[in-house]
Amino acid sequence: MIEEVGVVVDVKGSKVIVETRIKSTCGSCQSQSNCGTGTIARALTPRPETITFESELALAIGNKVRIGIPEEALLKASLWLYITPIVALITSAISFSIVLPLIGLTHELWLVASSLGFTFASFVWLSAALKKTETSNYQPRLMEVISEPKRIAITTR
Repeated sequence: MIEEVGVVVDVKGSKVIVETRIKSTCGSCQSQSNCGTGTIARALTPRPETITFESELALAIGNKVRIGIPEEALLKASLWLYITPIVALITSAISFSIVLPLIGLTHELWLVASSLGFTFASFVWLSAALKKTETSNYQPRLMEVISEPKRIAITTR
């Protein structure tokens, strides 16, 4: 399970919106004040990410939570999205290099254009196929509530 800690920023019924921050190792280095890499990392730090998911637990804004995504699902999706277009490109280049000369298209641009077109079409097909599959494996899950929101006591006189 790949886990991340975040803070609940909004709750709408059973939908929970959690904000996470990307961690940089530059903040823990002793020479961060004299390091150019640390300066660049602080200047280019991305904005916080928001993640929306369903939860049966009653959460409040400000709860610190641990969320996770199964590693198998992430690896499977990565494999499909990275390997399939590469295999499609190589296979189509080999196939079109044999077929195109038979129909009289001998220029290399025909091979490049048809291979890229086939690769793009396979990527579009893969995207549509993945959207139709069960997406619950790719949704983040609430692992635990780490802390309750801080409450400020207001006293009146």
